[in-house]
Amino acid sequence: MALAAWRGAKDRLAETFAATWGGAFIRGLGLDADLEACTQVDTTDVVPVARGSPPVVTARPLARARG
Repeated sequence: MALAAWRGAKDRLAETFAATWGGAFIRGLGLDADLEACTQVDTTDVVPVARGSPPVVTARPLARARG
């Protein structure tokens, strides 16, 4: 189900997020550019990983799919 949702929205993520309650809230705050920025794909080679209590956040290399 998640894969189908991704395939249906991947080419218009900002528009899809903007149509949600949270997206409307963000737009209402005048943060439209933030919606656009947070829906960019493959803009970094690391992902944050939080572990422990209290959590410690470290950067982990992103394993990209081949093909």
